Amino acid sequence: MPDRGKRRKTVEELEAELRADPEWVAQEKLRDEEVENRAQELRDAQGPLLQELRSVGLDLDTVWRLVNVPNTPEAAIPVLIRHLHGNYPARVREGIARALAVPEARPAWDILVSSFRASAIANDGDVSVGLACALDAMAVAADFDTIAELVAAPQYGEARGILVYTLAKLSRERARKILEPLKDDPDLAQNIKPALKGKRSVD
Repeated sequence: MPDRGKRRKTVEELEAELRADPEWVAQEKLRDEEVENRAQELRDAQGPLLQELRSVGLDLDTVWRLVNVPNTPEAAIPVLIRHLHGNYPARVREGIARALAVPEARPAWDILVSSFRASAIANDGDVSVGLACALDAMAVAADFDTIAELVAAPQYGEARGILVYTLAKLSRERARKILEPLKDDPDLAQNIKPALKGKRSVD
């Protein structure tokens, strides 16, 4: 039986023990170096993109600085579109796609729809999700049929999940007719019910 009289160690005490262990310290340093090396590789890989962004007045260390800001500067949008299909690591291409998730990128709608189709079929993971976020941000009522076609196509896989919410946002009643027959689709099942209730998961 455990010794009930024995005092449990605090988090601070456990951390102090770890930091006194040379092997743990060495492993932690190695992990930190690996993370920094990977970050530097991504910074180096997106050099051409960052150079062109600087030419329009945006001095960034990563394209991800444009993600989750109130508005991507309009001057950046043509640059991002030109680099969307560049030979970049997936993490960089995802950042480009998510930086385009603003209504101001609407003129590139056809390009992004085509890119989403190709990326999803290629099972390009988070890049497809980033492109779906971009489509969601700029979709208007006239895009309902296009979004419905993308959602209903199983070859586009899990990336369709975000577009379920787009469909419901554009027209809840029309979306219901499209989505209810898809409720057993394994890629969409977790999204359909909350979307039709007007709820939204975190992208």
